[in-house]
Amino acid sequence: MARQNCRNLQGPKPGGPRQAPAGGQINSMDLRQLRYFTALAEELNFTRAAARLAVATPALSRQIRRLEDELGVLLVERGRTGAILTVAGQALLPEARAALASAERAVAAARRAAGQTRAAFNVGYLPGFFDHILPGAVAEFRTRNPTLDALLFDLSAAEQMAGLRAGRLDLGLMAIAGEFEAGGLEKKVLGACPFEAALPRRHPAAGGDPLPLAQLAGEPLVGIAEEAIPGIETFTREICRWSGFTPALAQVEARGQTVLDLVGQGKGFALAPATWRALSHPEVVFCRLEPTPMADLCALWRAGDPGPLRRAFLALLGAR
Repeated sequence: MARQNCRNLQGPKPGGPRQAPAGGQINSMDLRQLRYFTALAEELNFTRAAARLAVATPALSRQIRRLEDELGVLLVERGRTGAILTVAGQALLPEARAALASAERAVAAARRAAGQTRAAFNVGYLPGFFDHILPGAVAEFRTRNPTLDALLFDLSAAEQMAGLRAGRLDLGLMAIAGEFEAGGLEKKVLGACPFEAALPRRHPAAGGDPLPLAQLAGEPLVGIAEEAIPGIETFTREICRWSGFTPALAQVEARGQTVLDLVGQGKGFALAPATWRALSHPEVVFCRLEPTPMADLCALWRAGDPGPLRRAFLALLGAR
């Protein structure tokens, strides 16, 4: 699959080695660069990421370039319809998220030690499902609670459940949440997300919209991992059964971008949330399905938690 690089580079392939700092040391990488990179990796679009960060697009591009120069690798390519993470970028993303989360915890610990105690409200969310309502709700929540640290953590469903049970998270936002009953958690359904067929661009059925799912019977399916969306395997089997066939699972992946990469390579089709259209993969076409499968969007919290802040936050989500 042909891709267009961010810059004209000679020699190394995208994601491959560039001129690393002398001695392999990292001299000036900072949290701002990691925050900018994480926003771009989640939005996969420079304009949207810049708007999310409230900075100019050229400023975002400069920080990404400086981070790449610091690390000595290319992290992001510019595709025809947006940004694409290289292999190096995909490897950096979870570590960047962990570093940012650790920094947030360090700030909170320092404030506690100095007697500047601020209450914290920690929200985990599954990327790609709540992007249309979460930023506005968080901004309003912070305005109404100026002495509160409202922190967001981009986590898989499995990581959210572990955080809720351990008391590190006050609220988790995910899809389906099919295994929550076993974990001492309570759930509220906030809405629903339609699932669609993600097909290789040159697939014969790519022009069908809506597309009968039965038309894809017998073709290999690129599945979404349970660790990303608990209950997704059962959900997938059921919607295929309704259409009269058993899915032929080719491969299972946790990250949406990886699932779409495999689809774009012709490894099979995927049953994916419609919100993944925002990932803008140049070799993937999304088609609505007939009938349309719908998956619950859920909020989870520890059973028995009275949670006045949780109720206030959920009310803001429900208003959007």
